[in-house]
Amino acid sequence: MKFLLENSPHDRSDKNKTSVIMFMIIAGMIPAVIMHIYCFGLGLIWHLLISCPLAALAESVCLKLRGYSALKGMKDFSIQVTAVIYCLAIPPYLSWGLTATGIIFATVIVKQCFGGLGQNTFNPAMAAYILLLISAPTAMNNWSIPDHDTKYNAAQTYQLIAGKAEIKETADAVTSPTPLGQFKIEKSNRIKETNHIIVDALPRIRDFIHDNPMVAMNIAYFFGGLLLMLFGYVSTSQPVTFLVVLMGTAFLYSYLGRIYGFPAIAPIEHLVIGASMMGAFFIITDPVSSPTMVTGKIISAAIIAFLVVTIRTFGSYPDAVAFAALLGNSFNPLINKLVTPSRFGSAEKI
Repeated sequence: MKFLLENSPHDRSDKNKTSVIMFMIIAGMIPAVIMHIYCFGLGLIWHLLISCPLAALAESVCLKLRGYSALKGMKDFSIQVTAVIYCLAIPPYLSWGLTATGIIFATVIVKQCFGGLGQNTFNPAMAAYILLLISAPTAMNNWSIPDHDTKYNAAQTYQLIAGKAEIKETADAVTSPTPLGQFKIEKSNRIKETNHIIVDALPRIRDFIHDNPMVAMNIAYFFGGLLLMLFGYVSTSQPVTFLVVLMGTAFLYSYLGRIYGFPAIAPIEHLVIGASMMGAFFIITDPVSSPTMVTGKIISAAIIAFLVVTIRTFGSYPDAVAFAALLGNSFNPLINKLVTPSRFGSAEKI
């Protein structure tokens, strides 16, 4: 077989450009964006209209102060990826002031203060989410249960986000904790009454599909992430490792829960509620805040998955993807040091 040989320099494929990768990640989140709007109303649109321009402006100012071109950050779409993930994570009717605070924190403190694209240790969107969750827990746990017969229009949604109106707790719209939070409350009550865990999840899954919009959201994240994985924009190793370890740890805690009588979420339910699929395909795969080597990516994904189930089971915050992701990010320098190979002919690590 004859191979065609060409002398250097070689042109890089457009597929590997940062701007193309980031644009495709945004495209992969389109199913989740559509499902979010369908399930929770138009709040996401207002959050995106606030966060995307504000993030671009904040990054441009930071780049100018650091001596770079103010347009540099707009060309790679990285800050827009952060803004979309951040807006999908926060409640649909969160006040605009909190929304703006979070995206500015993500852009200025978490990203630019660490050196900008390629230098930030932590995932900016998840760091901003945690900042708001700790600072304003009531607002961040106030999700509107959607009623598809009566939805807020664009003007009404603006009134809610601007703080000029409140969600009326009627049959049309009621507020509730996050789906995992409500589930943990019900699970704990059942433990006190029956002193055992019902692990059979299939009947409950059917109820979730009908009652819980987060199931539909996770399905949307899964198919969007699967397309990115098939086209090579997301590595296979990280999502697969994350989901396998997530299920394995959940099976372990379900078994121990039946023995020791503590509430543990059934393994299948870990996949379809909370931000599991979002974490698997769009958070832990962040090329900047994840390890550089494939082995390191696998180790990091396993650590984050284990932490997700552990915090969900024993922690105060029911959905733990953001906390687990930041804790996993903090291990990355050590993971990179351990798995990076030595230079050829040298005993020192690269």
